[in-house]
Amino acid sequence: MTYLTLTQIKEAAKTSDKAALECSRLHHHQAATCNQASLRIAWDNDEFDYSMEFCAACERWYNKKRRCLGCPLDDDEPDFNCCDGLYAAVDAAHDEWRDNPTPKTFRAFQTAARAVERYIAAKIEEIA
Repeated sequence: MTYLTLTQIKEAAKTSDKAALECSRLHHHQAATCNQASLRIAWDNDEFDYSMEFCAACERWYNKKRRCLGCPLDDDEPDFNCCDGLYAAVDAAHDEWRDNPTPKTFRAFQTAARAVERYIAAKIEEIA
């Protein structure tokens, strides 16, 4: 699988709100549909991660004074709660798989990634 590059992510973030969200959705789609071996290689080569750097929405909306100012994926709570808490779940599942790479932890990670992908797709529909 070919994963989004940091250049593609940054370009999408600069293009438009919808492009940034679609790029973020695609990142989670890639996680939800890849195979374990290709993801491990990409992660080992710094070509895939769950971090702000790999999120076009974060690239577009993150503000050091007020995190995620205006991002449609943020619920405006004072604490970080991206995608109604689903991002925290996929990030934790990613860490669990990375630390304990079994078929079970990989399936849990992909299930969590699908949930974030669906959440972002719904947000894209709301602003379309």
